[in-house]
Amino acid sequence: MVILFVQRLHRAKHKLRGFNLTELALVMAAVVMLVTGIWLAYDRVSSNLLYEKAQKQMATIVANMRSLMANSTKFNCVPTAGATCDITDAMVRSGIFPSDTRQSDDLATTAREDLQPLTPWNTRWYILSQPDSGGTSSQEFILLTQDIPDALNPLRICSEMLARHLGRNRDQGLVGIWRQIAGGTLNRDVTENCAGGTVCDPESAAAFCRSGSDATGFGLRFLLKP
Repeated sequence: MVILFVQRLHRAKHKLRGFNLTELALVMAAVVMLVTGIWLAYDRVSSNLLYEKAQKQMATIVANMRSLMANSTKFNCVPTAGATCDITDAMVRSGIFPSDTRQSDDLATTAREDLQPLTPWNTRWYILSQPDSGGTSSQEFILLTQDIPDALNPLRICSEMLARHLGRNRDQGLVGIWRQIAGGTLNRDVTENCAGGTVCDPESAAAFCRSGSDATGFGLRFLLKP
């Protein structure tokens, strides 16, 4: 009986033994892989939600711009430095920006700095009118954002957002793409035309955003009346 008791005790101790170092290392590796996978999946989903939100904001802004200017053929403004004219404040006051871009709905009395329309990345949306050959008015406008912090990976944002708007299903009034280069100004940065009804290739967006120096902002140029 004593021998039987000792045998059972030995088997119980054997069953209750802990992990050895190899087994523990395998368990830790599996946990790290699981956590990494969850984090990468979360990052992709989170980024896609921001891209989709920005797309919806841009579509709303462009549609509202065209609706507002339906009875007009051009913006009347004096282009800054002979390049473009910043009409953002006037468009904010006109109410073309969707509510999820506005910090205040009191457009009549709110201070200018509190009316700045914000992107999903908390940078500011701008609208510039593009001067025609006469240099004083335009039938085109650029919707853009700039100075995206490095921590948010502005090159990836530029590439993704341009690629999403290019190709055969693009807005028929999309006539050009824009990017801000490091240290660039609002009015004199790099643009590329999508003229003559040709298709802007989505695959070229990344190359355009990193050409010369990586982009810190992106934009699209539209016809007021496609």
